[in-house]
Amino acid sequence: MIPIDLPQTPGQFTLSLHVVGAVAAISLPVEIGAGFSHSDLTGGVAPLLEAAQLALAEAHARQSLPRDYASGPRPAVLVIHENRGMNPYTQDVVRRLAVAGYMAFSPDGLTTVGGYPGDEEAAAKLFATVDRAKMGEDFLAAAQYLKGRSDCTGKLGAVGFCFGGGVVNNLAVRMGSDLAAGSPFYGAQPAAPDAAKIKTPLSLQYAGLDNRINDGWPAFEQVLKTNKVTYDAHIYAGANHGFHNDTTPRYDEKAAKEAWQHTSDLFSKYLKS
Repeated sequence: MIPIDLPQTPGQFTLSLHVVGAVAAISLPVEIGAGFSHSDLTGGVAPLLEAAQLALAEAHARQSLPRDYASGPRPAVLVIHENRGMNPYTQDVVRRLAVAGYMAFSPDGLTTVGGYPGDEEAAAKLFATVDRAKMGEDFLAAAQYLKGRSDCTGKLGAVGFCFGGGVVNNLAVRMGSDLAAGSPFYGAQPAAPDAAKIKTPLSLQYAGLDNRINDGWPAFEQVLKTNKVTYDAHIYAGANHGFHNDTTPRYDEKAAKEAWQHTSDLFSKYLKS
């Protein structure tokens, strides 16, 4: 992937690419924030689609790169959205990670139904129509694709929110030590037999008022302890499910900043060292 310098003006640029073997054009929205470079994703699109076995007219994804990307391979972070697809909040998380020096990438789980529609209520309705099992396979394929890129150091992390938090946990189950670090935010926990397969260092973020998710934590923690998995867990008193999303009334600035610091520390330790 070769960076192409563009004027440093925040905004969005859309690539329309025709990939050999694909039925239709693939449109990839790529975020261009101040301090970033745009990049040609042609070399990465086809392998991702082949691995995921997607029969799509369009694939939607968000990728941001550090400005000094060309200086050498980078650790990668897969960002997994809430149950509303790749909305502006998710796109901003991708930008934050690029600022921190990671090759950050977020596929849109709503791709098969046209992608994030620009409206949260409509997005939630669309999300309910998507095959969850297939979506899980697509995120696994995205993770494997990122880790295997020649411009990645081979160190892959994942962060996810709500639905995406559960996906991070499941990636830790399925990828073993191939996932170098994971930070699930208020994510559903895997069943004990699956949790026993986890080898990934985790930093888990929970909302104090989120009883539905928190009820699964004690059993999950016991499995992590039994299997000597490296982890830290944080439950933020008074915070609601979704507290990290600064575009909603549930946003809790104090909890969000503390949780993001834990996530940043995890990635710095296991991806950059």
